[in-house]
Order: sequence, then structure tokens, then C-alpha cells
Amino acid sequence: MQIGKKFSKVSHSIIEKIDLLGLRKMFHDLEEEHSDLMLIFDSLVEGIIAMNSDNNVLFYNKACCSLLGIPLLEVHKNMVIEDIVKNKEILDLIYNMLKKSDRINQEDFILNKETQQCLNFSLHPLVNEYKIVGNILVIKDITQEREASSTEKHLGNMQTFRALTGGLAHEIKNPLGSLSIHVQLLQHEIKDLECDSLKQEDITLSLNTINDEIIRLNKIVTDFLNSVRPLKAVLQPVNFHEYLNKIVDFVKPDLENKNIKLDCNYGDESLTVALDENVFRQAILNLIENSIAAIIEANRNDGKITISTSEKGGYLILEIRDNGNGIPPENKNKIFEPYFTTKSYGSGLGLMIVYKVVKEHMGDIKVASMSGKGTAFSIILPLLGNEDRLIEYTPKENNISK
Repeated sequence: MQIGKKFSKVSHSIIEKIDLLGLRKMFHDLEEEHSDLMLIFDSLVEGIIAMNSDNNVLFYNKACCSLLGIPLLEVHKNMVIEDIVKNKEILDLIYNMLKKSDRINQEDFILNKETQQCLNFSLHPLVNEYKIVGNILVIKDITQEREASSTEKHLGNMQTFRALTGGLAHEIKNPLGSLSIHVQLLQHEIKDLECDSLKQEDITLSLNTINDEIIRLNKIVTDFLNSVRPLKAVLQPVNFHEYLNKIVDFVKPDLENKNIKLDCNYGDESLTVALDENVFRQAILNLIENSIAAIIEANRNDGKITISTSEKGGYLILEIRDNGNGIPPENKNKIFEPYFTTKSYGSGLGLMIVYKVVKEHMGDIKVASMSGKGTAFSIILPLLGNEDRLIEYTPKENNISK
């Protein structure tokens, strides 16, 4: 018995020493390793959700919380995806991805339709000793990538148009000019014809219609030529508000005739930018014409266009805002594409030309719109001496109806 007791004491002593020398170090190493892993996962800009084969959540990181707007909770044994993700559309997307047999699959999701924030969800197998034991969901904000891709697409479209020959357009434009001259001659000669006044009115009406269509075709061809020709903008220092006032004075009579109110709200009136006055004038007029058309299509009795300027971080921001019918969300990313239009008339090249002109002036253009409320186009231009960097500016939709 005494031997047994002595052995027991010795064995306990050995175990205690093993615990002290081995297990403590082992636990300490594991804690350090776990801490390092958590630091790495929490430093990622991508959101990570790890799930087992029963779709129970094993882990998720801080980026996941930031991207999905969810709190960081302590993960427990029976935690499911619904415990952390409350957005039903995202939940449906995740479960649909989990149902697929593909080892790796991904989906894009528009998180905010107003700001066009887009998340990419990609599902990867969680592997342990060559066996799939669950899934890893990786969430990435691809909003800027989509915007950059959209910009590249616009530039690509422009290059494609530049590659097209303008010869056909010129071949159409020349006979249009000849037709217009002969119609005008006929309009003068019809007055001298000996026929009853009713027939004379009918002929005059037909000639006027032909002339209107010639003017419309000529504008379409002119827009096409402007879209394919490289711009030759000659930039000169311009006091922007003095320049803008001349354009405002030009459009005022047309707006008054259409019963559309015009408000001008200027910031610092000494702001100077580098412009080609003739080229940039056409861009502003195109945006104002768009606003007029949107107000007329909305059939508003209180039509209003607001032209405002402000300065932010060395940049001039010109905003042209209307209370017309607005742009549907699904069309916002298409409006600068060639030949895209929702109107029953026009070439669909006006906004593409605006985009081209603004880029030629080292600027940027943004759009904010709400269906039924109106649209605001914001042109951002570097002030003189600040041409080497671009501003990050996003117009807000909630200011449109003001």
C-alpha cells in the first residue's frame, strides 16, 4: 500500500510537471497563434464567414460586419447564418449559393440602389485533411471596380466611335444642306403660285414639315460627327461665373417661353478654371436641354431648373438640377452610352458628348436621380493650378426634390 501511495505521489508530481512544462506552453502557443489568426482575419478588407457542413457559423470577421452593417457577436455552437445576417435578400442569395453543386461560385448584389453600392459574394469549400467540411463565404465591395469598369467602357465606346469613318456622315450631311436650300426656295416661290389659298396652305405646311425633318436629321448627323471626332479643346483661363452668366442669359427666353423657372445659386464668384469656351458651352446647353425635356415629359406646371456652383478642395462643382421625371435606377449606368435614349426623338448622343467634353477638361461628371422627383448632374472641374488630381464627389439623391 505504501509503495502504491508513493507511486501515486510520484505520478501526480510527474503529471503536474508535464502540465506545467508542456500544456501551459502548448496553450500559450495556441493562444498566440489564434490571436495572430484573428488579427490577420480582422485586418482583411474582405468579409469572411466560415460555416460547417450543417451551415452553422464557425467564425466571421470585422469586415463582414462593416460591409453588411451587422454587430460583431460571440460565436456559439449552434449559431446559424440568420443570427448575424438580417437582410432577407442577402440570406436568400447565400442559401441559393449553398444549394449549388459548384465547388466555387459567386454572385453580385446591389446593397444600396441609390448609391449603387455593390457587393460580390463568393463561396469556397472549407477543407480539412482533403475532406470538405464546410464553406467559406467571402464578401467584397466591388463598387469602385464597377465604376472603373464603367469608365473604361465609356472610353472604349469613344475609341470605337473614333475608329469609325465620318465619311458616311459627311455624305449624308451634304445632300441635307442642298435639300434645305431647295425647300427654302420653294417656300418663297409658293407665295407667287396662282392657286387657291387652301391648297397653298397645304403645300406650305408640307414644305415646313420637310424642312423640320431636314433640321432634325442634320442635328443627328452633327451629333454623330461630334461624337467620333477627337476634341481639339484649347483651354484658356476663364472666370467661370462671368462665362456661366452669358449662357444663362442665352437660355432664359426659351425657359420663360416654356414657363420653366430658373434659379441660379453661385458660390465664390472669383473662381477661375481652364476652359475651351465654345466646346464647354455645348456641354452645358445639352444638360439644360435634357432638363427642359424631362420637365416637359413630366407635364409639370411648376417646372424648375436650378444652376448652382460651389468650391470643394480645389475643385469647382457645377450642378444643373431639375424637377422633371427623373431617371429609373436601371438606366443610370447607361445614360452616357452612345445611342441610349428613352425619348421618342433625339440621337442618344447628347450625354455621351457631355461626358467626352468634361473628360477633355480633366473633370468628372456624376448623376443623382429619383424617379418622379428629378435629376441632378454635377460637373467637377479642377480650379486653375489644381489639374493634376481628381476629386471624390458623389451627389446626393435626397437633395433633388428641394
